[in-house]
Amino acid sequence: MYDRSMTTVTRLLEAITPLTYKLVIDPNLERFTFTVTEEIEFELAASNHELTFHAIGLDIGVATIDGTQAAETIKPDVKAETVTFSFTGELAPGRHTLRLQLHGRISASLHGFYRSRYVHNGAERWLG
Repeated sequence: MYDRSMTTVTRLLEAITPLTYKLVIDPNLERFTFTVTEEIEFELAASNHELTFHAIGLDIGVATIDGTQAAETIKPDVKAETVTFSFTGELAPGRHTLRLQLHGRISASLHGFYRSRYVHNGAERWLG
């Protein structure tokens, strides 16, 4: 991840290798918000009780690992643009699935999930 000046790179836990991402996104183009159900399948190379992923402007309400264990804490770091999920026990090396329920705002800037305005037959419309 690059910071705003694009001069430094933040590496996440190198023990995580993402395999697949599955997202169901429900945008509300009247309020410029969205809800998401997401599954991240990944390979964990070494045991750990914390997982850190990139996240900007998301409110994550629920996080579970392998459908059995809820995250004990969900800690966003606004400055680093990451979120860390902590679990009560160590996660063993191997394949895991992180399931998330979250929501956020559709951005007016060209960052993340953003909106775009266009005019069709004289009517203003939005893409998100």
